[in-house]
Amino acid sequence: TYECSLDGGLSWSGCESPHVIEGLVPGNYELQVVATSTSGIVDTTPASHSWTVVAPDTTIDSGPAASTRNTVAEFRFSSTDPEATFECSLDSGTWGSCESNYLIEGIAVGAHDLQVRARSDAGTLDASPAVHEWTVVAPSTTIDSGPEQPTWSLDGTFEFSSDEPTATFECSLDG
Repeated sequence: TYECSLDGGLSWSGCESPHVIEGLVPGNYELQVVATSTSGIVDTTPASHSWTVVAPDTTIDSGPAASTRNTVAEFRFSSTDPEATFECSLDSGTWGSCESNYLIEGIAVGAHDLQVRARSDAGTLDASPAVHEWTVVAPSTTIDSGPEQPTWSLDGTFEFSSDEPTATFECSLDG
């Protein structure tokens, strides 16, 4: 018969071969096994096997520039675990399943962050998700010319421009 210990020999319990251990978290482990013969002779030198369970590490390989006018963001990410799946959280929102070719549309003007964490087949999560921060900025508008002050004219001609070459304009008179 066999007895196994996963806690450095502090406690022993009967086990069989193969021996399956479930629910491990990232960390270092050592399994010790002793055999007892049918005549009751106990192996005085336990067999030992050490291993380390690691959480997958996540990398964001590409995403939008730190400052952009684009309201669509495309991300690619990867993990040290090639079989990992991914979870994403936009702007500290709820975590949800996502694919490595992740597309977000309709992003509002302002600062944003995407957190991505890998999940191994065993369910172990990357404890330190990868983060990508960027800001969607609005185009800047400049009134280049308008009526002189004061003016006798009842017509006002204005010229304006933007730092965004493809911008369109909306105007409001007196608020």
